[in-house]
Amino acid sequence: MDSVRSERGSSTPAFTGKKEDFTVWWTRFGAYANLLGFAPALQEGGEDDLPTIENEITGSDEEKAMKNAAVKRNTMAVYKLAMAFQTGRLIRFINRTQTDDWPTGKAHDIMRLLKTSINDPGGDEEEAKRRGATQGRSFT
Repeated sequence: MDSVRSERGSSTPAFTGKKEDFTVWWTRFGAYANLLGFAPALQEGGEDDLPTIENEITGSDEEKAMKNAAVKRNTMAVYKLAMAFQTGRLIRFINRTQTDDWPTGKAHDIMRLLKTSINDPGGDEEEAKRRGATQGRSFT
């Protein structure tokens, strides 16, 4: 497992997608996320302060500030995940979370997809269909 050097000189822990590397990578990436302040964006279920639509921030000045901060953490998390992911298969987890409402994607959804794939490689609908390995599984 390597690291990807960024323009600031800090190293993003790299992930190859191998199940046996996940625990070490996730431990390192979690510490990295805490250090840089974007760990809340990775938590299960996401941050409460994320707006419904990425680019439409409403509410009081205080609410707007909190939502802007949550969007900024999410953007940083997605960026760092993109830098960490070393295969096209992993990058597709990011692409699958990008919507009209959230063009950047949501970091917590990326992590949910990644963890599901790591814990149940056959449970990844897109990969299973691509491989033709739907044997008895219903994805509807």
